[in-house]
Amino acid sequence: VQIKKFIKIELTSKKIVFFLEQGLGDEVFFSSMLDIFKNKFNADINVVVSDRLKNIFKKSFTNLNIYSINEIEKNDFKFHLRLPFGSIMEYLSFPKDFKYLKTPFLYPDLKLNDFWKKKLSCNNSLNIGISWQGGTKRYQKEKRSFNPQELINYLPSNINIINLQPNSEIHFSKIKSNRNQKLISFNSINPLKDLENYFALINNLDYVFTCDNSVAHFAGSLGIKTFLFLSNIPDYRWLLKTDRTLFYKSIKLIRKKKEEYWNDCFARSIKMLRL
Repeated sequence: VQIKKFIKIELTSKKIVFFLEQGLGDEVFFSSMLDIFKNKFNADINVVVSDRLKNIFKKSFTNLNIYSINEIEKNDFKFHLRLPFGSIMEYLSFPKDFKYLKTPFLYPDLKLNDFWKKKLSCNNSLNIGISWQGGTKRYQKEKRSFNPQELINYLPSNINIINLQPNSEIHFSKIKSNRNQKLISFNSINPLKDLENYFALINNLDYVFTCDNSVAHFAGSLGIKTFLFLSNIPDYRWLLKTDRTLFYKSIKLIRKKKEEYWNDCFARSIKMLRL
């Protein structure tokens, strides 16, 4: 890929392909800026994404060309510029350009969405999704993750608590509730393989409570009201002194202060919860 930074005239009206990099959450995060970039430079935008995200992106960005890695490798496509996905931030002005940001900007499959809407509405209770572990490296997990039992102890009674953490069925089964909370884990969904089903499930939740991981990006892209718990020195995209983010209008940032425990963050989020 090219690493030179291009001036505006070199981007305007060009056929540009953005290549995926890093993880699923990052692909969703950078995709929030695609329409802004396209309109700013009047460019022909092409995006290479993970196979799991391809159909979601195709449904959501009907004015862009979306490809998988295999499609790009098998066909001899011609582009003026090939850029890593994350470089899109270098060409946008903050916060000026972000007044055009859409919410939501990703959309679930309609049939799957209807399925989860019916399945979750039959309980006539508030549906809150939770996720508690983030990062792939040890230091990331230690900084971002928390004990889900402690969060559940603060959540309201008479609600459905939906497990959104991948590969956590055993851990989730050991969680206890003494306040008439229904703990639900849909073991049939493997978000590491079936992302469309996972998106449709999240799209039908009333709230999401999560640490800094892909779930935060998924819920934010769908416009679901989300409480995102952050360490006192979080990832760059969340900045430092605000409880809102330019990228996801539905996310409320709950920052862990230097001398605080995660429990203090949970208590503050519940005070903000509007039932």
